[in-house]
Amino acid sequence: PQPPGGGHDASGGPAAASGRAVGGLLADQGMQRFLRGAPSKELYELLRGSPAPPDAGASPPLPRARREELLSLLSRLRPEEFSVEALRARGSGFEDLLRMHPGLVHVKVFSLSGATVLEQTLDRSSPAKRIKAALYDTSWAEDAGLSLVFGEDVLDDATTLEDLGAAGFGCCMDLNMVRTAIKHRHCLCNQPASRILHRKPGPHQGRAFFRCSGLRGVQCPFFEWTD
Repeated sequence: PQPPGGGHDASGGPAAASGRAVGGLLADQGMQRFLRGAPSKELYELLRGSPAPPDAGASPPLPRARREELLSLLSRLRPEEFSVEALRARGSGFEDLLRMHPGLVHVKVFSLSGATVLEQTLDRSSPAKRIKAALYDTSWAEDAGLSLVFGEDVLDDATTLEDLGAAGFGCCMDLNMVRTAIKHRHCLCNQPASRILHRKPGPHQGRAFFRCSGLRGVQCPFFEWTD
């Protein structure tokens, strides 16, 4: 499909939109359909502001503000290619796009002693439970309960970096990690239950639970989330 809003230049590619009022086009459903099907290579060039050859007849490169707006839209329409995580996974050749990403947040997590226990580059839509899951994969949080603190507030697992005021565009955000007391439970066999960390990707990743510590096949059906 062609970009809406009139004719397009001879290239027929994403550069055709660069000379128009892109801000209005980004909210247009026709433009969104166009962007969903446009070749990735051409979109990357458009986002980088690559100038077209003099004989191509294309419009001038988009201003940076419009490229940031376009990247924000593409990260929603095609997250597998244009999200913070996708651009980071593509390596050093995409650092220029990553640095101008509207959702980019540099997160540092500190222990109570002030030591840096985790550094991550995340999208501002990332929830606290994702950061906790990464912490549970480190020796700092192995087999121990923990909470994340921002300022004086203990974060709920569903709280996102955006909820905390992260502006994106490469802003930095510092969080603190505190260990929480681990309660002890007994199963239906009246034996100390095992505490297991749920590592499988999904809504419960990073969450811990208790279950019977008996041998497989003779375990009682006891199960309880630690929280």
